[in-house]
Amino acid sequence: MPGLRAAVEAIALEGVEKLNQARDELNHKLKLTENSRMVMDKTRLAVCAADQAIYAAEEAAKDVAKRIKNTDYVAVGATWLSGVLQKTSKLVLELGHRKGCSPNSRDRI
Repeated sequence: MPGLRAAVEAIALEGVEKLNQARDELNHKLKLTENSRMVMDKTRLAVCAADQAIYAAEEAAKDVAKRIKNTDYVAVGATWLSGVLQKTSKLVLELGHRKGCSPNSRDRI
C-alpha cells in the first residue's frame, strides 16, 4: 500500500499545484482589473477637471468680450478711426479730382 499512498499523494500534490496556479492567475487578473479601474477613475477625474477648466475659460472669455464691448474707450476709438478714414477718403477723392482724375498722373499739386 505504500505505492498506492505515494500515487495518491502525487495526484493530490499535482492538484494542489494546479489550484495554486489558478489562484495566482486569478489574483493577477484581479490586480489588473483593480489597476484598470483605478486608471478609469483617474481618467474620469482628469476629463471632469478639463471640462471644468474649459467651462471656466469660456466664461472668462465671454466676460472679457462683454467688458471690451461695453467699454467707452472702444466706442470712442472706433468713432475716431471712422472719422480719420472718412477724412482720408475725402482727401484722396479731392486729390484725384485736382489731378484731372488721371490715375497715371504724377503731377504734384
